[in-house]
Amino acid sequence: MVSILYLIALLGFIVLPYYLCWLSRGFWEKQVTFYEHADVTFQGVLVVSYLDNAGKSSTFSNVKEINKMFESDWSAGVPTIQITKQTDHHSGKMT
Repeated sequence: MVSILYLIALLGFIVLPYYLCWLSRGFWEKQVTFYEHADVTFQGVLVVSYLDNAGKSSTFSNVKEINKMFESDWSAGVPTIQITKQTDHHSGKMT
């Protein structure tokens, strides 16, 4: 009878708390990494600005008004921008 009481105490005070912590999934985790992806829809407007090694910046876009503002920055000519729509097979959205 006493041995059954010791067995119940062993299970209740030692084994059961470890089992409950194991069931909680992450009781002892020190660091967790989450990855989030923004739900972004491309509107078809692209503006690119870059700085070269000489410290000169250039800006160009697929919007004509922006290109007129910065056309003096283009020493190599007018850049050509082409945008195509593709289906993202993972989400089913047009990108």
